[in-house]
Amino acid sequence: MEHDGRPWRAAGDEALPAREVPISCVLPQRCPAIDKVIDDTRQLLSIRRLSKPQKTAVHQQIEHMRRMRQ
Repeated sequence: MEHDGRPWRAAGDEALPAREVPISCVLPQRCPAIDKVIDDTRQLLSIRRLSKPQKTAVHQQIEHMRRMRQ
């Protein structure tokens, strides 16, 4: 992605899709907290009332956090 000189936008900003916003460096001491968030998010999948779009969003969030953790 080429930078146009403007400041980076927040993930929620409509100017850039979230997948194009660079992921910050994750320090090793933050990894246990990220792992806990991933585990807690996986537990959401056990809720039977989640719609298919909600389950898809949860899976996408887990994948995003896994990539951030790497």
